[in-house]
Parts: sequence; C-alpha cells; structure tokens
Amino acid sequence: MRNMPSANLDQRVSHGDYLIVLEGTETEIRTAETVLNNRGVSDWGIYDVPGVNTNPRMGIL
Repeated sequence: MRNMPSANLDQRVSHGDYLIVLEGTETEIRTAETVLNNRGVSDWGIYDVPGVNTNPRMGIL
C-alpha cells in the first residue's frame, strides 16, 4: 500500500495547484481517472487511506 505524499503538498497548494480528493466505488474512481487524463492532468494518484474507508473498493484519487 502506498502512502499519500505530503512533503510538498502544502507548498504546491499555496502556489495555486489544486488538491482534489474523491471517494467512490472503483468504477467511479476509474471514471474520474479518465476525466483527469482527458483534461491533461498528469500529476495524480490513487491511494488507499487506512482507517478512512470501510469499503475496500473505495479509494482517493
């Protein structure tokens, strides 16, 4: 399981980058992935957040 990177997160957001957090089924997350790819968003990832999701098919994008 990968951990969500946080080292530069505050700095990037303070410089105008966006932080988008999504929660949904695997199908919903994959749909969001397609939208992000189609819009040219290139720096993103899907992460499991321990203790947040009770459904193992859910994740954060």
